[in-house]
Amino acid sequence: MMASMASLSTPYSSSFLGQKEVRSTPTSGKVFLRGAHPTKAMYGWANSRSKRKPPPVAADGVLNVGKDLGFRRDLHEHYTVPDPQTTVPLGMGSYGVVMKVSCKETGTEYAMKSIPKTPPNKRESKSPNAYLQKLENEVKVMQHVGPSLNVVYLYNVFEDDTHIHLVLEYCRGGELWRRIRNGKYSEAYAAKIIRSILRVVAQCHAKNVIYRDIKPDNFLFLNTRQDSPLKATDFGLATYYTPGEVLTRRCGTPSYLAPEVVMRKYGPEADNWSTGVTVYQLLSGKLPFSSQRGSIKEVLRAVLEDPVVLDDEFWTTKISDGARDLTTRLLDRNPATRLTAQEALEHPWVLAGGEAPDTPLCGSVVQRLQRFGTFPMLKRTVLRYIAPIMLQEDSTLGSLVQVNELYSIFREFDRAGDGRLTLQDLMLGLDKAGYSVDDSEIEQLMTHMDVNRDGVVYYDEFLATMIDWLQVEQYDSEHFHHLVDRAFNTLDGQDQGVIDRRSIGRLLCQQDDTAEECAFIVDKCMGEADTDGDGYISREDFFTLLHTDDHDMLDQYDDRIEHLHMSMDNIEGDGRLVVPKEDNTLYGADGEPMTKS
Repeated sequence: MMASMASLSTPYSSSFLGQKEVRSTPTSGKVFLRGAHPTKAMYGWANSRSKRKPPPVAADGVLNVGKDLGFRRDLHEHYTVPDPQTTVPLGMGSYGVVMKVSCKETGTEYAMKSIPKTPPNKRESKSPNAYLQKLENEVKVMQHVGPSLNVVYLYNVFEDDTHIHLVLEYCRGGELWRRIRNGKYSEAYAAKIIRSILRVVAQCHAKNVIYRDIKPDNFLFLNTRQDSPLKATDFGLATYYTPGEVLTRRCGTPSYLAPEVVMRKYGPEADNWSTGVTVYQLLSGKLPFSSQRGSIKEVLRAVLEDPVVLDDEFWTTKISDGARDLTTRLLDRNPATRLTAQEALEHPWVLAGGEAPDTPLCGSVVQRLQRFGTFPMLKRTVLRYIAPIMLQEDSTLGSLVQVNELYSIFREFDRAGDGRLTLQDLMLGLDKAGYSVDDSEIEQLMTHMDVNRDGVVYYDEFLATMIDWLQVEQYDSEHFHHLVDRAFNTLDGQDQGVIDRRSIGRLLCQQDDTAEECAFIVDKCMGEADTDGDGYISREDFFTLLHTDDHDMLDQYDDRIEHLHMSMDNIEGDGRLVVPKEDNTLYGADGEPMTKS
């Protein structure tokens, strides 16, 4: 049985840390999303040979508003875009308009958010450089958290002389606030909605992102069914933060602002307050803080001073004790004692009717797919290579990561029995196992599983995706760090104590990538790992990249279990994955050894 498990690692077997990769090109089962290479489509240059230009900078160092920001400019070659002057938009806001567009090759419909490069108001026009950085930040945040199924997926980014265009997942179910307005739902349904919102908040905070605009208007239903998944959208106010950092910019929607935001001294806890306001609104149909005169000043005063009414006849007779307790603990004016998003996810009222805290591996497949997708590209690639080596060298980890069960799941999904999963395999496998995931969402998950971007998923890629790396690091940090150190030494081809662009390119760029495409991949990976911006990845940078944050837990992601009925065969074996021992050489995308020079 161990030999058959090892055979699943070919033809893209572990070439990292000593196992050479035998390259071949599958003749069937290719997955080319929306008429383009899946990963290329995601990162913004699918089917495009246009050169990317760096953002133009004036003599004073200020970005020129309305000029090239380096995004693609071939929107109309790939999408049918209606005339905004004669077409009713899907939505409008202070920062742009959302239109329905369609892919010319496949006919698939998307939502396109067009944001002007010129600041829309007088205040932001005073600092155009900051405004453009805000636009680029929205793209960066969505690419970081977007692989989660709780977030509207960003497929592509384009620009022209006047606008940036975000091609997004098209959610047909409308905004959450419309269902609140209708008011026809149970408390159990409200708890399900709050679980979705709390997952978004917890995922953001685990990645050091503050959303800063949690409210029902910013959550969309994927479809019109009553049980439709809920997804966060509009990350225009989201920002990265350093733990312990105090933010001072007052932004968001007045009725949902936390007291500390009003006082211009806040951190990620502010999102939890805004979630509490949403809970209050979902349960009662009204806001806890408002002004009959529509005065923003009066709303802000109420946020700071007015009591939260949870003891009137409605709350004591119509709302459960658990719901009132959660609302009270989220609407705590003291950020230090307010529930965190993770704590709120573990609240009995939120868990009631939901998944059990200790979901078995076969019930957490979709959660694991999502979390792996949020990892940076370089991290996913390195984990794919070290996973089988780790299990071979430490047999005790086989039991910890449930390698036999992982193999059984892979075998159930692999209909052809050829050791690789196609998109169709994944769709049918998840459906048969009892998961409720839309086909377009499975395409999104597949994009991030397919580390080497060949359109199919091999066992080592599946293994890296399914392993709970947070658990591994906590259980055997010494062995994990040793493997990371070996990976760094292999990539450090010049023995200089750093990883350079050439090594990253040889590891990640494929034979059919153009020079521009390869440069884009390398730039992205360097930007994710090079913390000091010196153009190199230090050993400390590399260890930081491979570390999984303690707060990034599986239960923050939607399990999508509809009626789990996956059968697990009893597989004999000690959990070890046998891989051939060769030399300690890393082989690049060209199949040649990356020897030290």
